[in-house]
Amino acid sequence: MQHLRDLIEDANRRISTADHLVYMTYPMLRDPKLIMKIAENIEEAMRSAIEAVVYYDRLYKRIQPTGEEFTSKYYAFKSSCAKRYNIQGEHILAFEDLRKLIMDHKESPTSFVKGDAIVICADHFRNVRQVSFDKVKNFLNTAKQFILKANQIVR
Repeated sequence: MQHLRDLIEDANRRISTADHLVYMTYPMLRDPKLIMKIAENIEEAMRSAIEAVVYYDRLYKRIQPTGEEFTSKYYAFKSSCAKRYNIQGEHILAFEDLRKLIMDHKESPTSFVKGDAIVICADHFRNVRQVSFDKVKNFLNTAKQFILKANQIVR
């Protein structure tokens, strides 16, 4: 039970950090490099919330045991838990998009600042993606709704 509390507290703490970065820190500094840090906090918050929901269902034997790696937990969440708790597809798509964005950024050979956005160049400049502050702000709002839903589920 303590592990469940730790997971949901981690999700709440990370989403609070991302919220602070979006609404307090970024407007003061106007540094686009913060955009990826905000995105990482949002992704980690959503990841912890997903793990908490899966752990909760596993605790009450609603799903089969999952492996320790996140991919198996995510599959159990997406196939079983999301349907059971009426989690919107918008939340799942936002998490997947955010996860891909962060992976592209980590694996990209080049990323640079252009205006108020980060441009990520992957696959030898064949796949170029631009991440703006407004896009990250939309991710934050979607993630807040998801974290709220996860808190309601596990309490």
